[in-house]
Amino acid sequence: MAKESPSLWQRLTGLFGGGESPAIAQEVAEPQVAKARPRASIPDERNPDLEAPMIKNPDDEEAWAVFGDWLGTIGDPRGELISLALQDQGKFGTRIAEINTEYRLAWLGADLASIVEKQHERDGMLRIEWRHGFIDRLRVRAPYGWKGTPTPEVLATLLRHPSARFIRHIGLGLLDPGTGEMDQFSAGVEVLKEHGALPSLRSLHIGDFVYPDEMEISWVEVPDVHDLFPLLPNLEELHLQGSGIGEGEIRHDRLRRIKFETGGLDELAAWAAVNSEVPSLEDLEVWFGDEEYGASATIDTIQSIFDTDTPKRFPKLKRLALMNCMFTNDIAAALAEAPILQQCDRLDLSKGTLTDEGAQVFLDRADRFGHLKEINLEESLLLEAEQALIQAYGKVVKIGYQRDFEEDWVYTAVGE
Repeated sequence: MAKESPSLWQRLTGLFGGGESPAIAQEVAEPQVAKARPRASIPDERNPDLEAPMIKNPDDEEAWAVFGDWLGTIGDPRGELISLALQDQGKFGTRIAEINTEYRLAWLGADLASIVEKQHERDGMLRIEWRHGFIDRLRVRAPYGWKGTPTPEVLATLLRHPSARFIRHIGLGLLDPGTGEMDQFSAGVEVLKEHGALPSLRSLHIGDFVYPDEMEISWVEVPDVHDLFPLLPNLEELHLQGSGIGEGEIRHDRLRRIKFETGGLDELAAWAAVNSEVPSLEDLEVWFGDEEYGASATIDTIQSIFDTDTPKRFPKLKRLALMNCMFTNDIAAALAEAPILQQCDRLDLSKGTLTDEGAQVFLDRADRFGHLKEINLEESLLLEAEQALIQAYGKVVKIGYQRDFEEDWVYTAVGE
């Protein structure tokens, strides 16, 4: 018997995932009702005054309710969807499913529906999570061998779509993996620049790929992204993954979390990471990497993070992660005297080259580290200090798996 071809809705749900909360997931779950009846269009009237509160606070249910009422007055079915979603998901689940079934194609539009039809056999090019009938989270990548619409063009189409007006997260995966080129993300970054302001965006992940499955982390370069910051005034989380991370300091008033994930961070980029001007920063995570893959920073490069005035520059910092580093012992010693440590409640030195020598700092200076709620030392090079650390810090310290220590060959957990 011939295998039945997947319906367009099956293609959509296979490529465009559900939401991040039960309420959102229920809105996008495949309904057990009549087949979709494609609509020619959905009303595309805009109301900036009513949209502004959700851009300012995406979780403002009162603002969503008012906006939903207005959508209902112009005949947009998302008005009813919002009203029901804000009430009782269990009670109105059937009707929510009916609305999604009847209008899901119109919410994508003809161009995007056509792209989906052409790509459904290539798993994972797009993942969209919906909220109240609008695109909430988006991840784009090009599968190996993809010959259809270029991924940057798909991204541009999605961003122009009316359903993306409240988008909160964008992830850029490998956009041309078949070529083996290190430049995998520049085209996507250019699309973001050309699109212009995205005031709703809260989270940006450039280098959204799984290593080493899709590509080694040091085989791709992250382009300079500093020109994006004026276009993303409400950005709260920035995740850059790959090599060649930009060298300039970051200046942004709203960023709460920065993550540089790399197998080889050069000296200038490392210096910039700890000298950025981000007064709202709560979580700073920097992976330094291995010397064989471009890491060139030393303890002197990041000295400013240990200075007396650092708490003034990062007044809200609560988690400090200086990870995957060739000089972790030096970091531990410097932190014991650093004022910034006293305002943090979580410290992460995992994946680096911490040895028993560096661990002794934690044992000798419990007066400086004892206030921490979590100390992550996993994937380090500890030998005999494990039990002493556990005895001194209990469940606060995370030892986990430790890599083999060889004096003649010291390396980080992630390099290539």
